[in-house]
Amino acid sequence: MKLYRVVDRASWRTTQLSGFVPRCNSDQRENHVYLKMRESVERVAAAYFEPCEEPLVLAQQPSDQKPWKQACAQIKNIPLASVMRVFGLDANFVDGKNVFVMKSIDGKAAG
Repeated sequence: MKLYRVVDRASWRTTQLSGFVPRCNSDQRENHVYLKMRESVERVAAAYFEPCEEPLVLAQQPSDQKPWKQACAQIKNIPLASVMRVFGLDANFVDGKNVFVMKSIDGKAAG
């Protein structure tokens, strides 16, 4: 089972420099890292991101050695080394709302 994290383009740049995915405000407030199931990625992106933020989706594969089976991981940060793939999100505006669709950025099928 893969878990996903939606981040904006600026956070992805920070991740590449620091080696860790930065926590969002909700993570800081609740003191855990929110991870998503595949079926909720686009909905979460539409609820919390604007197209100008250029959101990306980071796919992670939990292992038995890491406490990531839960959607709310009790870890300080997500290490960059655990990111298996990065997906883009195509932005559309439908019925007055932002709608995002996960897309592959490496030629492989998204998901």
